[in-house]
Amino acid sequence: MSVSSALAVASHAANIAGGTLSQALFGASRSIGEAAQQFTVNRQAVSALARRVEDFVVHASNTLDSHYPEGLGKDQYGAFSGFIEILKDIYVVLGEMQRRSYLSQFLHRERDSERVQALGDRLKLSFQVLMLDMQIDIQERLNTDIEEFHPTTLVALDAAMDIARKLQDSKAAAQPEHPHLLPPPPQYYMGRTAETCAAVDMLSSGSAAYIAVIGGPGMGKTSVAIAVLHAVEVQARYRSRRFFIACDTAERYPNLLSTVCASFGIPSSNSRLARKELGRVLGSSPSLIVLDNFESCWDGEGQQEAEDVLSYLGSIEGLSIFVTLRGSERPSGLCWTRPYLAPLSPLDDAAAIQLFASISDISDQEGALPQLLPHLGNVPLPITIMAYLAQSEPLTELIARWNEMKTSMLTRSHGTDRLTSLNISIELSLQSRCIQDGRGARELLSLLAMLPQGVHDSDIYIWAAALPMPARSLAALLQASLVYRASDSRIRVLAPIREFMLLRYPPTETTTKQLCTHYFGLAELFTDEDAWSGEDFLAMILPEVDNIYATIAYGLDSSTGTSAAAIAAAVHMITLFIRTGLGSFDLLPQALKVSRSLQREDLIADLLYRWARLASNSRCSGDPTALALEAESLYRSAGQSSGIILCNLLRSSYLPAVEAVSKCEDMCALAQETEDLKRLASCHHYLALAYERSSMMKEARIQAELAVDCLRSLGSTDYGLLGTILYRMADHTSDSGDVETAISQLQESIPLLQRVHRRNDLGAARTLLARAVLEQGHALWAVDLLESAMLDFRSGGFTRGEIWCSQMLVSAYIANGNLSAAGEVLRKADQIVHAPETGDRTYERAVLLQAKGEFALACGDLDDARATLHGALFVVYHRKSSLGAHSMETVESGVQVPLGRVEQAAGNVEEARARFLVTALISRKHAVVPNTVTSLARFGISLDDETASPLLGGLLLPLMRFQFRPLLAEVFLRLAEVAHYRYQRGVARGRATEALRLFGELECCGGQDRARKLLESITL
Repeated sequence: MSVSSALAVASHAANIAGGTLSQALFGASRSIGEAAQQFTVNRQAVSALARRVEDFVVHASNTLDSHYPEGLGKDQYGAFSGFIEILKDIYVVLGEMQRRSYLSQFLHRERDSERVQALGDRLKLSFQVLMLDMQIDIQERLNTDIEEFHPTTLVALDAAMDIARKLQDSKAAAQPEHPHLLPPPPQYYMGRTAETCAAVDMLSSGSAAYIAVIGGPGMGKTSVAIAVLHAVEVQARYRSRRFFIACDTAERYPNLLSTVCASFGIPSSNSRLARKELGRVLGSSPSLIVLDNFESCWDGEGQQEAEDVLSYLGSIEGLSIFVTLRGSERPSGLCWTRPYLAPLSPLDDAAAIQLFASISDISDQEGALPQLLPHLGNVPLPITIMAYLAQSEPLTELIARWNEMKTSMLTRSHGTDRLTSLNISIELSLQSRCIQDGRGARELLSLLAMLPQGVHDSDIYIWAAALPMPARSLAALLQASLVYRASDSRIRVLAPIREFMLLRYPPTETTTKQLCTHYFGLAELFTDEDAWSGEDFLAMILPEVDNIYATIAYGLDSSTGTSAAAIAAAVHMITLFIRTGLGSFDLLPQALKVSRSLQREDLIADLLYRWARLASNSRCSGDPTALALEAESLYRSAGQSSGIILCNLLRSSYLPAVEAVSKCEDMCALAQETEDLKRLASCHHYLALAYERSSMMKEARIQAELAVDCLRSLGSTDYGLLGTILYRMADHTSDSGDVETAISQLQESIPLLQRVHRRNDLGAARTLLARAVLEQGHALWAVDLLESAMLDFRSGGFTRGEIWCSQMLVSAYIANGNLSAAGEVLRKADQIVHAPETGDRTYERAVLLQAKGEFALACGDLDDARATLHGALFVVYHRKSSLGAHSMETVESGVQVPLGRVEQAAGNVEEARARFLVTALISRKHAVVPNTVTSLARFGISLDDETASPLLGGLLLPLMRFQFRPLLAEVFLRLAEVAHYRYQRGVARGRATEALRLFGELECCGGQDRARKLLESITL
């Protein structure tokens, strides 16, 4: 008889006579013995197991033949089924081992030996349970017979048994106890110090403690329990009386009592006797019992029985109880020790990285790690499984597989239980009683899974109103820990659960309709600047940006009628990104593709125009003029004058100056014709820029003022555009020489731009203000402004602005004497410029080389400074830029100044003079008065005594009006030297004293030393 047929016969033991049952058991034993004979590796251990099977079968068969000739009763069937199950498992495991190659058996010999040992332990325990159950049944039948024979005999027998039991207890107390088999300590255990210490403190306090560790799937509840069991303090208090019972094996037993009794070899057929025996075993001295995965017994029809058993266990003196269960609800039946342990939350970032790195043996500095871990939500189980996969697979490939398979790849080993498969762990939570009872709970979870940043309760009741009882469904999800309430009071779903739900139980188009409508409406609201209210708006919008993007992505992929609404929402979110830097432009390609498929020319035009805007700021690739031209043609077909104006204004920035002026004038006329004051203000603004490029500064200032007047005349002020025009106008004002007014205009523009979170314009305004105050000698103020501007440009994704700001920040740090900070700025800027290009980087490369040259000059490396600055000029002269000649000439002017200072420091006076003079000529050409004055001042300082005096004397007043103190101090010192050379001691002393005063205000020690030295020579 094969083992399969033998065990099939045995599985019907309740209706089979003892002899037939014995034959089935002997057949199974014989098959296991034959399988053992085939082993070469681990032959000794397997043969010993087969002999033990044979011995137990012989003993069990003798008992069956002697006492159950007519077959087993129902009360014995449970214990006998357990014995049969272990025989099945032994045969299956031996077969699996035998089917492997010899090499495989040899390589895994130690692991297989441990499996064989574990099977032997299970066999012994199962046999003991079977024998004890039979003996109790035999004793009960004997008691019945005795009672029928003589009623007083049973009383005497009970008394005798009590005496025997007391003797047995005293004997057991005198002998050392054998430790209960415990799971080994968790090998990788991070991030749970607080929970572990709290539980250990409660359990080692001297009195019985009742602790529940609760939380969602994969949070590591079992690991916490095992770690606590092995804590030094817990071992010292409970020693060998620490017991671990896995309740998820309860399907082999009818209820919790049977599960617990089976762990101690106690028959459970008679509840009264079973409880009495449990009290005897567990109550003799301080004991600790862990009921792991308790919801397996508690969640369902057995809830009342489980709580009754829990209550009984709590009545046993000296017994501490530690329960783990998924969800957020603690069972009744015990007075849980306070303070309660909080539900387990995801690991913090440091612990998550440490856990992954420890298992995978990958450095915690691995570049791909920050891309991978957010997908796992810092949940221990998926991190552990993914880390084991990373032992043999590169992270980049794991990320690619995750994008394709999601949580399905998170299985380890056999992947058939909650500890080795994330999907199984989550599915168990979905099958819990509270989820099944909460109508619509799973559907609500599918909707919540679409929202990566979570949601407030009140919003749920808005877009989930079509679901049955959303409040009850939400309560069920919270109870099952499938969602959690974060510190910001938002309901969130952990990343792995989100991915599981979207893959296995995606929301239906019917249930998502109201959700999409809600978030598309928010997208429209976010682009209405009249609705914005300072920082409160930013705090409100930030958590919703990713949610809106997720719903838009769903709408774009949906086959329902939400596609057009999703495209419109995408337009709003791209507009928000252009203005504030919040979000991204990732939706643009898909939105444009869908809008073309729908033949929605209005939406196509809106997307093309915004793409042109992004390309013009180097945020993404594309030809701004071509994109704007295509958008304009679509706007003309639709008769949308506003779109026509915007496209032409954008294109004007890339036209020659004269053509740009003409184009902007035409748009001004169109805006006046349509009485669109907001667009008219934009037209005046762009016309001012065109005049500026034509070096017609007077006309530029007039147009800027007209733009401001238009905006102020609007009933609802456009703060963003007004702030932008003010800082642009300040640039014109400064170029005209009115630095004080320019500073006031910049200070007025910054709060306006802050109000509407226009990051790039705000960064530009701060950088212009920093440039002005740095020239005035306020280096610390300039650093503060530039550090804020850097954050603005970075959050706005404006690379060109970030590099411009970096160059200015290097100059400010040098002025403060902080060369290390300047070097760090250069390092980061270099990474930005040499990142994969998304557009024309000519300007950025030239400006970065200028900053590097200034840094080398400050470090005293004249050769490196000269070579670097010449490299910047090479980029300016030989690389075509989309910014046009005006902008690149401005860059050239900025490079020539430090290059002149290099030559001056090297003693090449003529070369230095030439550099300063070129700068002055470029500045004069563009009518930039302050730069013209400062360049001529540097030129004058480099002249000989005879020619320097009249030029520098003529520049004193403008420098004093600009309050450019650093350069003014140098001019006073040079004029003092000239006066001293001419023996005009009084004049020389006065000018040197003024230079000393200015250097003192600036805290310039080197300048003060030079001024004092000159004063000493004048006095002699």
